[in-house]
Amino acid sequence: MSSGTKRPASPTASLEPTSKQAKVEVAQTPVFELNVLHWLRNNTDHSRNNNRNRSTQSPPVVVQEPQEIACYSVALDKIHYGSREQLHRYQKPALKTTNLGDKIDEWIQSCDNDKPLVETILDALTSDQIANADVITFRNNLNKIGGTIFNPKNDWELECTLLDDDNNKTLYLDVLPGNPPQEPPPKDSLQYKLQYYGYRFESVCTGQQDAPVDNRYEFCSVLRLNMGDTRIVLAAEMDATTVRTSTSTTSVRDYVELKTMRPIRGDRDLQSLYRYRYPKYWLQSYLAGIPTIVVGERTDEGQLVDVRSVPVSRMHGEALSFFRGDDRKCWNPQTVIRWIHHVLGMLKSVCLKHPHRTIHVQYKGESRQIVGYLRDDDDGTDVIGKRLLARQKNGTTGTSHK
Repeated sequence: MSSGTKRPASPTASLEPTSKQAKVEVAQTPVFELNVLHWLRNNTDHSRNNNRNRSTQSPPVVVQEPQEIACYSVALDKIHYGSREQLHRYQKPALKTTNLGDKIDEWIQSCDNDKPLVETILDALTSDQIANADVITFRNNLNKIGGTIFNPKNDWELECTLLDDDNNKTLYLDVLPGNPPQEPPPKDSLQYKLQYYGYRFESVCTGQQDAPVDNRYEFCSVLRLNMGDTRIVLAAEMDATTVRTSTSTTSVRDYVELKTMRPIRGDRDLQSLYRYRYPKYWLQSYLAGIPTIVVGERTDEGQLVDVRSVPVSRMHGEALSFFRGDDRKCWNPQTVIRWIHHVLGMLKSVCLKHPHRTIHVQYKGESRQIVGYLRDDDDGTDVIGKRLLARQKNGTTGTSHK
């Protein structure tokens, strides 16, 4: 076992656990621009009789079921490759005796600056697995890109690079911690409590109700999936498994996602659930091949009042039924996937024109525009292009922990 690659301190990042990374300075000349509204107008047909336009519609992007190819556990400041130690088995919690606010004063939060770099994924892979991937990323980045379709007001940022040589034309996406910058909620605020309830629900569903919630421990699966003609390797944190953790399973169908929400009290709550929560939950689980989401309904005071299982494959159908089949009011899974596929293709095309350089990608909800800029790789910060180029020159291609 060995420690993995953690994000180094930089002049723009504070070491305080609740701090956020400062705004990244980038050149102001964009290397690409993409407007989500323009793309949607050209790629979405909501007409009742679309036979006239059928021949002009793009073919569907087929996603093959993800397969696990590696895993690792995070414990404090160490990353243990091949370990399932931090993966716990799901067990349904007792409703009457569970309050998700318990032990909130003992909550141990992770430092935002401790988030792993994309090299953490590379260290879990063989050289062939890296060379055979078109894109390597954390799931979080694909959640951001895909979420633009059903929640276009949310700003997001990421950075990417491509190392162009005979054996590797892989696009690498890096998560930017703490972007966009925001202040942590006050400890006496409802927002702070709601954040804690989600983590506490994971604890009580995995037999850890007697211990304080500690965000410095997690289990991650590294998955391979094909999205159309794009071969993706992504790492995703897994909440729990439905089988014994001693089993060396590699089936994503054994994993389960855990979520919390307020109880549904009427059509207004249902509309919010199906329009905003369901697409977000669906995308996160679908990308990792997780078949089931366990939802814990809780009051604002933290009392758990219900626990139910939601099959991921039925989420869009439920939402479409609520909106009475009107797909203009309901999110479309294929539209989301085609958008992700399109954005990844554009990022790779741009990075091929600027190999080894870091592209800073920003999405602004106000303008509905994605804009890419070239970073100054010599500005004193450890940007992804600079780091991976140094890694390549050192001959490090994968499985450095072995």
